[in-house]
Amino acid sequence: MLLAQFDSAEETDMMWGDVEMLYWLIRPRCSMQCG
Repeated sequence: MLLAQFDSAEETDMMWGDVEMLYWLIRPRCSMQCG
């Protein structure tokens, strides 16, 4: 499951890796727990 994704932005000089994208994935079986 995709948690967050950021594209590169040339006007702000932010470049992420070869595909110009930074992303975080989590396993579907993980759950958010509080407390």
